[in-house]
Amino acid sequence: MGRIASARKQTDSALEYYRKACELFPSYGAAHYALALAYRLLGDKEKAKEHFALNKKFQTTMPPLQDPLLDAVSEFNAGATDHLKKGVGLGAAGLIHEAIAEHERALELDPNMVQAHLNLINYYGGWDGSTGRRNTAPRPWP
Repeated sequence: MGRIASARKQTDSALEYYRKACELFPSYGAAHYALALAYRLLGDKEKAKEHFALNKKFQTTMPPLQDPLLDAVSEFNAGATDHLKKGVGLGAAGLIHEAIAEHERALELDPNMVQAHLNLINYYGGWDGSTGRRNTAPRPWP
């Protein structure tokens, strides 16, 4: 909204939007930069200088993007390969039970995914040669 107000030359309105962005996300560098520009346009050199300094300090910092609806849509659209990749990452992090759940979800979507089957054998501990069956207790990631 601040950008729209700035583009319309509504500097006072833009200033309020940028001020609110800085209030909500104090380490949001781009918002401090925009706020500094607005203060400079309004002739407040001290506040402009303060926010230019904050922009420099937080130049690459952005607010976190937490969007539960987007997360739900992404999960809905995730394919078997996405779950396999996530499962591999979880397994590498030592989160075996979570890795197994992701691999099983991949197999629900694509029962013929060979790599998911192979990874699950590894996660479950492989095959027990004496019984000819796979071990059922997950073992820690090496």
